[in-house]
Amino acid sequence: MTIVSFAVAMISLAVTAIVAGGQARARLGELRAALRNLDAAETSYRSDSARALELYDRLWTIAGESAVSFVRTHPRASAAALAAALRRLNPREAEVCVEDSLNDSRMPDLLGCFRLGANVIRFSDGGRLSYVIALYFGERGRLLVMSRNGRLAGNDIMPVASGSVRSLPDDRKGRHRFYVDSRPGDTTPFGALTCRDLTVWQWDGQRLVQLVRKNYRTPKFSRVQWDGRHISVETRGEIRTLSVSNGDDRLDADLRLRVSSGGVREEPLTYHAPEYALIDDLFLRTLHDRDASDIAAAQAAARLKEGLGSVGEKSMDDCCGAVGDLRKSKIVRSKRGASVDIETWKVGLDASMQRRFHFTIRRRAGRLFVTAVDVQFGMQPDGSPGAGD
Repeated sequence: MTIVSFAVAMISLAVTAIVAGGQARARLGELRAALRNLDAAETSYRSDSARALELYDRLWTIAGESAVSFVRTHPRASAAALAAALRRLNPREAEVCVEDSLNDSRMPDLLGCFRLGANVIRFSDGGRLSYVIALYFGERGRLLVMSRNGRLAGNDIMPVASGSVRSLPDDRKGRHRFYVDSRPGDTTPFGALTCRDLTVWQWDGQRLVQLVRKNYRTPKFSRVQWDGRHISVETRGEIRTLSVSNGDDRLDADLRLRVSSGGVREEPLTYHAPEYALIDDLFLRTLHDRDASDIAAAQAAARLKEGLGSVGEKSMDDCCGAVGDLRKSKIVRSKRGASVDIETWKVGLDASMQRRFHFTIRRRAGRLFVTAVDVQFGMQPDGSPGAGD
């Protein structure tokens, strides 16, 4: 091919890409309008509305075709350039919506603008490139991996939004790995906590495989950390029987994934105060009449069951503070173990009152073990005396 014919071919490709880009932008605008006309519940990631899923699938197809077209005309495109090209598919109305949201005095609800977003990373194998593309639109997301020959593999994910995609070291067989930090709730205007999704993936050039998925709650704008060996993030843990306000970090725990050449392994949650995790486990077993002999003395478990009273009969909701709100608390640690004083309040039960628990905790074979429990009742919400021991 001569220099002139090569130049003509490149100009032809560029013109074709411009025309295709305009058509893709128009099609995306139509889909955006159709999705915005649906009920909000249908477009939520929790919904399985057939109409919404069909529209989203068409949208992901447009984005995938546009990504392939862009890379064909820009064969050495950087990850940032591909992401920018995909974002240029957005109609002006979507950009105006985002601008208005950012200028709002409240926290912006950017997901409600239905703007196509893309986070992209690039892998290079001997000069041959492949791309990982995390797309998000409204409350849904799609992960695409474009192979060196332009083939696409994909999987649904929660929208990355203000999150990130990051490459990890290849495994011992040379397969690429990366994680996706999805943060759909960080840009919503309500609450200090948000629900997130952390997924780890493997790509061998042909198949996309999800290795780990962790859904967790965390304070907004906390960051996923990678130190070369671990992926870690602060979470609200898995305490089920006690609840705290959104800004209270007493029950927080660190989620850690160990990444090695042999695989990715989830490590046990590391609680900032492990005593609360032990107490939660004991509360939960007591509420469900399950054996607790491996974590508490029989007399301590029996005293706790007596002290919980009708909470055990009427409140079996393990995820919303079955024992109550954690008010005052104090942990005094020693070489032998710890003493823990907590004060809880449970509203809406016959036994709606303040409770004070004192736990004596000792170390046995390297583990925490409850040796004694004391329970005292406080005052009713109307100020009348509570029941005695």
